[in-house]
Amino acid sequence: YRKVICYFSAGSWEVWRPDQDQFPEEVLGVTYYGFEDERWLDISRLDILGPIMEARLDQARDKGCDAVEPDNMDVYDDLAHEA
Repeated sequence: YRKVICYFSAGSWEVWRPDQDQFPEEVLGVTYYGFEDERWLDISRLDILGPIMEARLDQARDKGCDAVEPDNMDVYDDLAHEA
């Protein structure tokens, strides 16, 4: 049988996401190298990001996803996608 795994960015803000306006400027970091429409998130601000990410997980559940793939969590290596 098939499983559905849903992708979401847990470590970057993307200008084209429907929830992009929920991220205050104070949690938006530098531009994600190679992706001009993305910025790294200040993940130390769980008070702000927690509810946004929980809403994304709720959306995945509501859409019937069996699992999620939280991406862009490799901020320690800004060029990780280049390898």
